[in-house]
Amino acid sequence: YCDWSSDVCSSDLHLRYLMILHRVYSALESALDAHSTHPNLCGIYNPALLARKGALESDCVFYTGCREWRGSGVWREWEEEPREVREYVERVREVGEGEGTKLLAHAYVRYRTFLFSLSRVREGLMRTQWETSRVVSRLRER
Repeated sequence: YCDWSSDVCSSDLHLRYLMILHRVYSALESALDAHSTHPNLCGIYNPALLARKGALESDCVFYTGCREWRGSGVWREWEEEPREVREYVERVREVGEGEGTKLLAHAYVRYRTFLFSLSRVREGLMRTQWETSRVVSRLRER
């Protein structure tokens, strides 16, 4: 279940999304590691700041309750990743096997999307906090 108008998703759907992101960031970060000294990439290469793979793994552990989350029920039910994800991961790997210049565009889009999604989460949390404080204020008025 997912209600995009209120940013509410079921935990299974959210877990699948995290698994997709894990595959994408695994491929991207592996390619970036391989080209970390490339003149076009060394200025943006900062795994301490941008790396997402480890955090995504931690999130998958949390949502499955299992350190070996790849063996979890949701992972097994997901017999085949969506074709678009598979094609994108293959493309990132292909670009990563090249000389590295095209990797900059993929890194930019991926990390820009990530940073934009953080601002949406922040807005949602602020909206929730504001709505909660309004409810508490009304209850106190009674």
